[in-house]
Amino acid sequence: MANAISHNEKYSNLPATASGALYLGSLYYFTGKPCFKNHIGLRYASSGNCVSCIEEKRGVFFDTEKTRFSPENVILAINAMADGHLKYTSQSPCPKGHFERFTSSNNCVQCNLEIKINRKEKLRWNRMHKLYGVSRSSFETMLKMQCEQCSICETKLNQKNTHIDHCHKSGKVRSLLCSRCNQAIGLIDESIERLEKIKQYFQRHNHAS
Repeated sequence: MANAISHNEKYSNLPATASGALYLGSLYYFTGKPCFKNHIGLRYASSGNCVSCIEEKRGVFFDTEKTRFSPENVILAINAMADGHLKYTSQSPCPKGHFERFTSSNNCVQCNLEIKINRKEKLRWNRMHKLYGVSRSSFETMLKMQCEQCSICETKLNQKNTHIDHCHKSGKVRSLLCSRCNQAIGLIDESIERLEKIKQYFQRHNHAS
């Protein structure tokens, strides 16, 4: 009981709910109730997770006296929230020089976007390596060796239209193709006989015309 009282005294100035903490620009809130591991302490306003549980899981202890909001930014964030905005312009830039912040967390909007893009790129290359055994560096080498052109039609390749062509039987990577050529190979089931028949078909009809 004494431990609970000391906690209540220490965190008495904090909001009791996550929504209240977010509104005031606080990273934490304090309910006075134990978590499932019986910690009576701070909770994260952004997720509701127990700070002590996260510290135990990561083996790192956080400085809970720090805040992401300066007094000036608290006012700006609260005013933005009152006007129904999810973002506001900070008086000072983040370490990368950006000014736009989220009202709920004070996180930099641009940095947050860059993190998401980097994470998406990482997942993409992990998938490429898992499916084809091709790393990002080996892909870039292949692209350079092909002069950034499709191996069939020599169309200029870019990030959106480049496909890794591979043999569906052996799984061996053959080359980089544009979207149309890659799709065409798939539509004829990689059949040389069908391709030859298509060639003969065009020759017949071109001759007839």
